[in-house]
Amino acid sequence: MIIAFVPCRLQSSRLPNKAIQPIYGISAIERCLINTLAIPGIDKVILATSTNNEDDLLMNFSLKGKIEVVRGSADDVLERFIPSIQKYKPDHIVRVTGDCPLVSPELGELTINKHLQKGCDATFTTSKVALGTACEVYKSEAILRLRELIKVTNHSEYLVYYFLNNPTHFTLNVFDAPDQFIKPWRLTLDEKNDLELLNLIYKTLDVGERPVYFSEVETFFERFPETAQINIGNIVKYRDNKELVEFLKKATSL
Repeated sequence: MIIAFVPCRLQSSRLPNKAIQPIYGISAIERCLINTLAIPGIDKVILATSTNNEDDLLMNFSLKGKIEVVRGSADDVLERFIPSIQKYKPDHIVRVTGDCPLVSPELGELTINKHLQKGCDATFTTSKVALGTACEVYKSEAILRLRELIKVTNHSEYLVYYFLNNPTHFTLNVFDAPDQFIKPWRLTLDEKNDLELLNLIYKTLDVGERPVYFSEVETFFERFPETAQINIGNIVKYRDNKELVEFLKKATSL
């Protein structure tokens, strides 16, 4: 069994309530959940939010019961996953960031297949794929082992760092993504101009309540290459903020 967890909260400073901002008539988080459901090999999708009152609204975003919504710590994202892992006992979990409505079903399927082939604790790519299209796959046993090693993981918003920075405790399968996915596009949602681009993509493709595949996004940018400039200059905190990168390296190392 493979469960996909989509962590999400409504606390956002750059674009307030970004998760429930509409993208061509459907909220950003629902767009993300729809694409996550489309990743082949995933048996269950769980939206993991916090117990803070401000996140009560997210309980209504279950895609009419197609996904489960769970709640837990506001600060420790991993803590939200643990009860469901213990309850359902999946073999593996997939982590999809909640501000990525265009997470790629194709790249997700590839990542799962790479993970199952190698049998490592964690599988992900460090290739420069279009931002917001990738996911990570972990053995559930490795997640539970991390919890035993580190009781409080308040930086698990960046879960992969706990694995990258502790290679003596975890086996890693870091693969090179195919050239098809290596694009300079920014397809995540943090700023107003990110929302502008996403709305343009969905409107142009005239997408209703269905997933959008990477191949469709490719076609869009082939037709309208200039649109990639709309949000290309936005800062990516975990990549561009050197102080944050150094802090996370220390904070997530045993």
